[in-house]
This record gives sequence, C-alpha cells and structure tokens, in this order.
Amino acid sequence: MNTILIENPFNLNFQKTIFRKFQMSTADEIKKKFDKISATVVEKNNIYGDIVTSNPVLCPQVTPIYAMLVRLSDKISRVKQLLESDADNKVELIDATLEDVAGYSVLLSLCLESSDL
Repeated sequence: MNTILIENPFNLNFQKTIFRKFQMSTADEIKKKFDKISATVVEKNNIYGDIVTSNPVLCPQVTPIYAMLVRLSDKISRVKQLLESDADNKVELIDATLEDVAGYSVLLSLCLESSDL
C-alpha cells in the first residue's frame, strides 16, 4: 500500500491511502461509511427519541426544521474550529463531526419531507 503525505492550508497531516487492485473500491468505501452513519443515527434515535418531529424542549417555538439547521450550524462551526486547532487527533475529530453532519442532513431531509413547505 502506498501512502502520500498531503500538505494543506489547515495544517492537517494525514495520509491518503492509495488502494491497490483487489482492495476496497471507492464505491465500497462510500457504502461502508454510509452504513456506519446509518447505524449511528438509528442507534441515537432509539436512545434519545424522535427528534425529527419534535420541537426543542427549551425552545418549543422553534420548529424541528430550524432546530436541525441549528444543529448543523453547530457541527460546521466545530469543523472550522478543529481545522484551526492544534489537536493531536483532529483528523479523527473532524471525521466524527462530518459523520454527524451527514446524519443530521438525513434527519433534516426527513423533516422537510414531512413538512408542509
């Protein structure tokens, strides 16, 4: 397996893996990532309840759609802060946060599908 160190303006030091023939394809990697995100979203929904159709407890006047937008905004803000940080594990933290963004995006899509927009 070959690796390349990638330089970037955010000072992220991570290695891009170049997959050889007979290793996992990009399509398989995408499916694997979405499967992980799906399992996490379903698990959290089972633990925390159905936030897709619920108004926030502390701000009941806020619709579920706007609540999801706030959550997404917070996650994007976290990515920006992590990109600018010196955290040793920032690549892992960014990856986890981006997985949350993907999950919240799906939940927002469900909110929009069930709304009267």
